[in-house]
Amino acid sequence: MDKGLAAGLGPGPEVNAHWAHGILQGMPVLMDAFDNDGRIVVWNAECERVSGYRAAEMIGNPRAFDTLYPDVEYRTFMLDQAAQRRDEDYSSVWELTAKDGTRKTVEWFNVGARLKVPGWSEWSIGIDITERRRLETALQEATTREQRRIASEIHDGLGQELSGLSLLACGLAAAHAARDAELAHDLRQLAELASRSVTTCRLLAQGLAPLQEHQNSLLEALRRLASGSAGGPAGPKVLFSEDTSAVSLLSQEVNNQLYRIAQEALNNALKHSGAQLVRIRLCIDRIKVSLRISDDGRGFGRQRPGARGMGMQTMRDRAAAIGGRLSISTSAEHGTVVDCECHNRYTPAAMDRIADLSAPGR
Repeated sequence: MDKGLAAGLGPGPEVNAHWAHGILQGMPVLMDAFDNDGRIVVWNAECERVSGYRAAEMIGNPRAFDTLYPDVEYRTFMLDQAAQRRDEDYSSVWELTAKDGTRKTVEWFNVGARLKVPGWSEWSIGIDITERRRLETALQEATTREQRRIASEIHDGLGQELSGLSLLACGLAAAHAARDAELAHDLRQLAELASRSVTTCRLLAQGLAPLQEHQNSLLEALRRLASGSAGGPAGPKVLFSEDTSAVSLLSQEVNNQLYRIAQEALNNALKHSGAQLVRIRLCIDRIKVSLRISDDGRGFGRQRPGARGMGMQTMRDRAAAIGGRLSISTSAEHGTVVDCECHNRYTPAAMDRIADLSAPGR
């Protein structure tokens, strides 16, 4: 048992250390702790079960973290995110590589900023959500397929039929223009109504399935979101910009989550900020993808950024679901800025799926 924990438990360190050791080993959650040199000093039984690595292999091992997260860029992104949040309690979702080569998704809760233990620079508890995430991914993929199917039926089925109705009404209006002006007028109105309904179908289909299955799908979807969201002559101007120095290797599910975050943040800005200008910016480099939605509105006033209802929490949940980080800053002078960052390759498992899809014969 680590001496730091014993010292942090008050009198009777030998008794307390033995008692605490039993609790840590019997906990149904993972628990790890690191010293100031970044080496593991606590690795409980649940950590052993999930990772396959024994405590003796991990504690004090300077390469332990590299072993758990062998992808250099993924590990770099993780460490960067952790460094930015070192002074706060936070949760994050990371995917480790177990000893048998399988990938395990763990949701970690870093509480070391609030509960200090001598000898530990940080510590956290974790929950193995591998199976839950697999089921969530399968459900999301099934939902996306169904949304695409419905969108296709609306666009190619109902939309085409309404287009035909509009053309037929226009033709009949022209044919009756000389003999029955009133009927021709009614037919033209019917044609206009059908034409507007075609536009509605197109918008509904786009809302159900805004992203297509190709590499630049997110860029194009965000560009359409910005161009279709301007508030009219008196409303805010919405601009989209990009900085893409590398290709995006994100999975389709992650692209969809980023798009929905942008959509929610933009809706908040249009409805509540009183802004004159809203900017959507997407930056993609070799390591990370950064999405920013900013406005020049009045901010949240005295409200905390997290106190704006379900929309803010939904965005945070979406970011957490893709192993990303969402931050919100606001002030009356500078408006509101919503930032979301995630690893460009998302997780090693996502890379496996991408590799499978690009394999010969697929």
